[in-house]
Amino acid sequence: MATTPISYDSLKIMLQYLKPDKRFQIAHRCPSIKAAERAAPLHLKSLHFSRGEVRVNNIIYNISIRRRSAIGIVEFTASHEVDRFGVEDPSDLAILTPGDVLVNGEPRREERAPDEIIEELQNRVQEYDARVRGVLVFEPNQRILEDRRKLLALQYRRDNVDPPYEHFLQLTIEDVKTYEKETQRFVYNKKFREAMKSIGEYLFSGRRLPINVKYLNVDANILRLPPGIIFRIEKISITRNAEQKCNSLMPILHESSFPLKKVILMAWNASDVTHPLVREAHYLRSNVSPDLPTFLAITNQKVKLRTVTTIFTFDFLNNVIENWIQTRKRVGTDFTIKFSFPEQPSFVHRLEEVCDRFNGTIIEEGCMTIPITGASQIHYKQSSVNDKWTLKMIVVAV
Repeated sequence: MATTPISYDSLKIMLQYLKPDKRFQIAHRCPSIKAAERAAPLHLKSLHFSRGEVRVNNIIYNISIRRRSAIGIVEFTASHEVDRFGVEDPSDLAILTPGDVLVNGEPRREERAPDEIIEELQNRVQEYDARVRGVLVFEPNQRILEDRRKLLALQYRRDNVDPPYEHFLQLTIEDVKTYEKETQRFVYNKKFREAMKSIGEYLFSGRRLPINVKYLNVDANILRLPPGIIFRIEKISITRNAEQKCNSLMPILHESSFPLKKVILMAWNASDVTHPLVREAHYLRSNVSPDLPTFLAITNQKVKLRTVTTIFTFDFLNNVIENWIQTRKRVGTDFTIKFSFPEQPSFVHRLEEVCDRFNGTIIEEGCMTIPITGASQIHYKQSSVNDKWTLKMIVVAV
């Protein structure tokens, strides 16, 4: 029976509805359809860059360096370049190739002498051994295992002794929902940065259209990407150095991404929240307590954050209200402030003082209004569920 080959345009449409990992596999295994796959729009629910891995939706593509002992025992070694002894080689991080994005600036250099590092590691290992001595059952934590690995590697290099193990590269592809895992091992004959670049090319090379990402999470110092890649995103999460990361990421973000629907910051200061990428977002969220200058610098309309009673005090609240009145905070501003611990904020029973100071009106217990202009006011409400307090401050039209 004669069959009609599927047209190029039809193939592109079909590929759009495949799961991303299946698309990547097909394009890799069937070069004849790779061009169609790369030309078809790619839509991702989430994309997470972290050290040594890229996560696309629920699939993690991880590169690591492992070592195999003479008796065949395999251990994790590092998520970065190492020399033949297993000591980290920082020079690999300083090399950028076309398409790479340096997110956090130049990597920090280790300025201490090797003997000083060895002494510190020895002290930590000895302290740990002393704590567990006499304990019949214990499980070493990851930190101490890493310290032991680093210590041995440094000692081998110091003494110029060939280590009793060999290194290899390992690629692990894991589905975090089904826990299915595929592992491939390779001779360690390329740099770690080259291995990470291969992952970036496998996922993204040759794509002519912006890659659509609902949620982008950046927790890596360097993004090893092929040249010309552009992302159209809706939401972004940044763990630290937000201002610097935003500046670094702007060239690979499509202009239609802005204003973003949501920005999540894990560490911040006043310069972070005033960056255009953050400032213009519809919704700002953070689980880290901001200091007063950072809080007052926020201009987003919808904000949700966590704080603690030692920071968000009675004086802090008064300063916020005074600032909102002086700057004539716009109607629609909506702040939700959750307190992380079941401890009563100092201002809970002092609302009358706040009202008197700002000519406000108590509406009911824990609720008041404070005028900003003749046409707007702050609607304030505090509440507690299971001893955990929440504060809502909304600017509404009168």
